Amino acid sequence: MTTTAALARINEATMGAAEGDGTLDVTVTQDPGVCTELGSFCERLYAWTDNEQFAETIAWVLGTPLKIGAIFLLAVLINRVTRRAIAGLVDRIESAQLTESVVSDSSADRTAERGETIGALLRSTASAFVFGIATVMALEALGVSIIPILASLGVAGIALGFGAQKLIEDLIAGVMLAIEDQFGVGDRVDLGMVEGVVERVTLRSTVLLDGDGVRWYVPNSEIRRVANESQHKVRAKVQFGVSYGADLPNAVATLHAATAELAALPRWQDAGVEEVRPPFVAVLSDNAVVLEVQIDVDAAHRGDLERVLRTQLLEAATLDGIEMPNPQLDVWLHDPAPPTRNRVIDSDSGDSE
Repeated sequence: MTTTAALARINEATMGAAEGDGTLDVTVTQDPGVCTELGSFCERLYAWTDNEQFAETIAWVLGTPLKIGAIFLLAVLINRVTRRAIAGLVDRIESAQLTESVVSDSSADRTAERGETIGALLRSTASAFVFGIATVMALEALGVSIIPILASLGVAGIALGFGAQKLIEDLIAGVMLAIEDQFGVGDRVDLGMVEGVVERVTLRSTVLLDGDGVRWYVPNSEIRRVANESQHKVRAKVQFGVSYGADLPNAVATLHAATAELAALPRWQDAGVEEVRPPFVAVLSDNAVVLEVQIDVDAAHRGDLERVLRTQLLEAATLDGIEMPNPQLDVWLHDPAPPTRNRVIDSDSGDSE
């Protein structure tokens, strides 16, 4: 109610009292439509300016937008503090692992990548949580009732939970794989159903490339066991057979020298060759003494090293004149048995011939 309207009502009441018994009863009330739900600041502003539209507009501009801005500003500050705390936690985890369990430079790189992956996951989760709460508070500041929205989201969440159980299981398994560092990109792993090199790891699935060039997409929830050959050195093994009549000590020395010569090449030094073991007798077959050569090498180069090593051993054995095994078959010849004379009996006379 404006001041003019209030004065008009007072004049009407005064004239009525003059015509009546002379009693003046004046009641001045404020229009309930002014500054509704805008607080005492709007009421004071209206009392100062006597302008309803101006008071409500200024009160809304200085009230709701500033409140929403303060909410999101606080959310940004909380998010920054949370991200810094997560970064510090990841750094401490990486430092502990680098101190205790690093095997090589590649292991240090893997630890750093794993820490970055876990940190990114935690930062994304924290940001979604903080800004989700800020959005709900902003909707409340705008006067939007969030109860129907939350009820709808609850129903939708239940339906989604029943329909996406497998997806949620895959995501949880992916998070655990990242936290436990069971394998990473470039590792050679055996997952039971397939064996190959890891090309990509996501929270949903793991992509492998097997020895035949086939790309496999394995859901993380289907991974029940993991055999990782890349976290430590693997052992390349090549078996080489020599004849039983060959000079065995000389054959062992020749194969060992050829293996050591191959391992000393820069190509295989870069491949992580560490130890060349002397050949030893692995199998005694029907026609050969099988010697086995072993070399520790990075998992990614084991197949290439075994192929080249077979050629190297064959060339060394040929140059040294080592007798190769030849399949042998013993044939025993016996004199034929003397022929048996058949006797013919005459049934009439009873004589036999």
